[in-house]
Amino acid sequence: MKPRRHPLWILRIARGSAVLLALLLSCSALAAPDGWEVLVENGEELFIPGDLKADEEYCLFLSVAEDVPQSEYRGWFERVLKEDGGKLGEVIDTLAVKESKGGVLSSTVMMQTEGKARFVHYMAFYGKGKAVYMRIFASDGAKLVSRYSAGMQQVMKENLPLRLKGVATQSGAATPAQPVTTQKSAPSLPASTKSADATKKTDIQKVDNGALPRYSLPNNYEALVCDYTAGISNSNYKVDNFVYLLFKDGSAYKRLTVPPEDFGVAKARKDDPKNWGVWKKNGDGYKVKVGGDWRELKRSDLLEPARIGERLNRYIYIMNAHGMAGISPTTSVYTNSWTFHGSGRFTKGSSSLHGSGGAASALTGTSVYASSKSDEHGDSSVAGGIAPGMVTSTTRENKDGAKNRGAYQLNGYAMNLSFDNGEKQRMLFGFCHGDRTDPFLGGTQYWMKESEAERDLPTDWKMVITENEDQFYVPGDLKEGEVFRLVISPKVELNGRSMEDWFKETVTQNLSYLGDPLLSPNWTSQQGLHQYYNAFKENGRDLYVVYYGMKTRGRFGRFARLVMSDSAMAQRYAKELQPALKEAFRQ
Repeated sequence: MKPRRHPLWILRIARGSAVLLALLLSCSALAAPDGWEVLVENGEELFIPGDLKADEEYCLFLSVAEDVPQSEYRGWFERVLKEDGGKLGEVIDTLAVKESKGGVLSSTVMMQTEGKARFVHYMAFYGKGKAVYMRIFASDGAKLVSRYSAGMQQVMKENLPLRLKGVATQSGAATPAQPVTTQKSAPSLPASTKSADATKKTDIQKVDNGALPRYSLPNNYEALVCDYTAGISNSNYKVDNFVYLLFKDGSAYKRLTVPPEDFGVAKARKDDPKNWGVWKKNGDGYKVKVGGDWRELKRSDLLEPARIGERLNRYIYIMNAHGMAGISPTTSVYTNSWTFHGSGRFTKGSSSLHGSGGAASALTGTSVYASSKSDEHGDSSVAGGIAPGMVTSTTRENKDGAKNRGAYQLNGYAMNLSFDNGEKQRMLFGFCHGDRTDPFLGGTQYWMKESEAERDLPTDWKMVITENEDQFYVPGDLKEGEVFRLVISPKVELNGRSMEDWFKETVTQNLSYLGDPLLSPNWTSQQGLHQYYNAFKENGRDLYVVYYGMKTRGRFGRFARLVMSDSAMAQRYAKELQPALKEAFRQ
């Protein structure tokens, strides 16, 4: 390596990216309620309350007026629901369009984004040949819509007449809206409040699983193998994942949920005879027959065990939806999640979301919702209803979350859980298909969490998780010998700390996981964008690393990390990275 030359190349990359990220610092000038702010995201001006808690999300968008003949007004709104809703996430259900006095149209879209189910409420307004729609995106439908109903009405009162006249602040509008200064600033959150994406500093620990002893399967077992079936069940597409336990005597058991050491053969033969079958070798893989046809399983389908004492650094979740969009009387979404830290601690969570389906809403003229969640902070439930001109809701809370947090220990196919309330649990654990991004826990294969920013990466980019739990994304067109890895950190609430101090401390800690830096530190800051670049050795070769950090949403810190084998690769992938970085550092 030539330490005096390569940092200059990396500096050019950093400066080029700084121009891109600086575009995120734009602001708007719409009339907002007291204590609210107006932010620009992807060209849209969003009204956001200033007193949201760290795990809450609420934003209101009022569109630019479009010229629409009155006869096509309803069809225009239905297209908005389909096209606009589809851009925000995976649509689960769309409620029937309702029309109230004055020609106001309304509907609600139930969708999932980042592993969470959410309601998005839409209303449309018409006047003098122009149509405008309003969108309310809320993390907790009835509760937040009710809380901010007064602010919503003020936004409509002050901005809707201007929009229907063609006045807007978006680029290309005929007349710019006049800026209005709010009378009071958004209240700050207490220091104890944590972001839902944030991780406690004490839980962030380097993981070194490679040095731990490997697990050996008891002699009477041949292997544990992952399999799945897929099809339509109760009007929903369903993927059913399960694990086979293969015995050395040629017998096979389907749907293993406990570690093989805990499996009671006699009891299972008596209670679950339909889950027993046989297996035989098929090349380097297997053929298994349990109550039906033979199924071919490859060696790559093996469930890989954890090392003895292995640690994890990850968030996993699974989501199930019930009810056919627009037809079923109700639609329900259930989510279960686990967060495992390198410190040996874990938290678990569950949530449910229920809404009246399109058919029911069309008959009754109302939309009814209920949601509940349980996590390390306790339990809560909300029930409510939304109709034109009326919002109702009730809330119940229990702030004891000891049943949802504790310590974990891995030993091969066993995960031992010790909950803070004294309960113990032992579950089957492993990685399906030889891929650490496919964890299997209990009787379920879970999904890895992806942030909204990571979802904006090209579809051919792949998530990779190393044995030491280093998680990153790689492009699909890398050539042999090339290295290019992207990491986008979770958002962390700064709680009064300067972004520069947080960035330096966090990057210094993160860099230590990669190896010893080969160059003297290179820290730069420009217009709120903080950068660091260096190099390190991995398996005897030199790799370059660049960090970018910026405050996001006013009170959170976040960094992006690029590791590459050639400094010119940052420019090569700059265009593909642009949407993800804009989302990661949106203001």
